[in-house]
Amino acid sequence: MPGVQEETGTIHFAGFSLDPARGTLEHDGVPVEIRAKTYALLTQLAAHRGAVVQKESLMAAVWPGVFVSDDTLTQTIKDLRRVLGPETRHIVRTFPRRGYMLDIARTVPASPSSTGSGVRELRLAVLPFGVDGDDGDDRLFRDIAEEVTYGLARYRTLAVISPYSALGLSPDGPREVHADYVVRGRVRRAGDRYRISVYLTETSGMRQIWGETFTLDETEVLTLENTLPRRIIQRVAATAEESAMDAPLSGRPADIQAFRHFVTARRYLRDVGPGVNEAACDHLREALKIDPDFAIALGYLALAEVIAAGYGSAPKEVLDRALVNASRAVALAPEEARCHRMLGLVHQFRRETGAAEFHARHALELNPYDTDTMAALSYMLSNQGRGLEALELCRRAIELNPFHPMWYFLDLAVAAFTAGDYGLSIESLLRLAPRGPMRETRLAAAYALAGRTDEAARHIDAALALDPAWDPVKDGAEAVEYVNPADTARFVEGVRRALAARQGTGTL
Repeated sequence: MPGVQEETGTIHFAGFSLDPARGTLEHDGVPVEIRAKTYALLTQLAAHRGAVVQKESLMAAVWPGVFVSDDTLTQTIKDLRRVLGPETRHIVRTFPRRGYMLDIARTVPASPSSTGSGVRELRLAVLPFGVDGDDGDDRLFRDIAEEVTYGLARYRTLAVISPYSALGLSPDGPREVHADYVVRGRVRRAGDRYRISVYLTETSGMRQIWGETFTLDETEVLTLENTLPRRIIQRVAATAEESAMDAPLSGRPADIQAFRHFVTARRYLRDVGPGVNEAACDHLREALKIDPDFAIALGYLALAEVIAAGYGSAPKEVLDRALVNASRAVALAPEEARCHRMLGLVHQFRRETGAAEFHARHALELNPYDTDTMAALSYMLSNQGRGLEALELCRRAIELNPFHPMWYFLDLAVAAFTAGDYGLSIESLLRLAPRGPMRETRLAAAYALAGRTDEAARHIDAALALDPAWDPVKDGAEAVEYVNPADTARFVEGVRRALAARQGTGTL
């Protein structure tokens, strides 16, 4: 059989750097001792990372012209896992009677701690601004800090900590997110003017490397989201992309009151509970009454209305209106990543998977560290049956955003289920709130396919207790959004096994 095509570029995974062209393997920059055949095996698996490589192909590539037994291959796999160590060995997966896989996806962006050249990227966090004033000012400048973070992420020379992780900290403590640089701000109000002092600190030694004070009135406050990223990048990374430096952030409001409604709506959308989505819609509509061309608000409204109406089961007129609004948002602000993310999600709920993935990937091109977009794209890939890619991408989103909203757990659970990791799917679903019949049905299917039928039966009971009219097979199959019938069939098979266990029989 033909050998596996060799990968000539350096491959980075889990702290390792594999360079087939030089014949080296390093871990955190330190050369790793590895046997020649074990190295050859790793190289072949890495060339087709994220895919199952047949045993025959591996034997032909690693031992060309020589007859070897399955046991030889098995022992070499064991040695490879020994080299990778106990924390990483799980990425070499066995597929009985088929072959092996190096479970790292080739389509996921490089690790946030390193660039493609192996040079470590720097991490930066914008902490919530301290405010001497009323609660309304505190909330306003908390969200101004988030907009500054989005602006910084465009430059791609820094790994920018997700705003929701940074904003979950106090204004004084960056170390929980391991930032190399921290931006802090202090706001004081005097009459109708704000005095805003901003500082950039290098966390190793806590050395302040830049500070500046701005005196602005309320109509000028929004200029900070363009001004601050430029000042910070100039101090931290002199090689910032000139095209990004020249391009103004788009899609923002012209009126501070419109912005207040927008940030209130966004907080509702990241919450859970009855009425939060409807409240978000109300605030977004108010923002758009004040500023009809507020592109980001228009994109969020498109998504919020679909969510409030039942996601993919929303009425056609809601989905059609959402497509019009999200498309107009992109037309108004074509360089705003979040508008593309919203349009991608609307396409996803319309079952237009190609367009959904296109806009989500373009959103990541525009803002490579937007973890909400990573999680959204993970969900889209899961529903296309690309579980391993989805799982890696969602894990990366969670790594960058440890204070992520609850819905990341659903994306992780769906990705894990699609990839066949039912244990991780169960663990993620159990952390998801609030409970609902679909959550319980997903748990039942995952438990059943993991062979834990008693737990599966209990979650079917829980689903029916929450909604006696719920049909776990029919309603569950309609709620999942798989493109491939085989993926839906696997989910339904899990549900049927759970129902069979509930009825006390082995089969239905």
